Amino acid sequence: MTASYLPEIFVPLVCLFFPAISIVYIFFYIDQYKRIYNMRRKFFNIIIL
Repeated sequence: MTASYLPEIFVPLVCLFFPAISIVYIFFYIDQYKRIYNMRRKFFNIIIL
């Protein structure tokens, strides 16, 4: 009886906060990968030229 309010808490958590956190994490992961790739590309272009 005391846990009857739990669905009202878990619905916003599962439907709003977890997807938002995962989207932000994926964005920063991809952004970090792009930065490393661009740094390597610039470095190797300097060496080749």
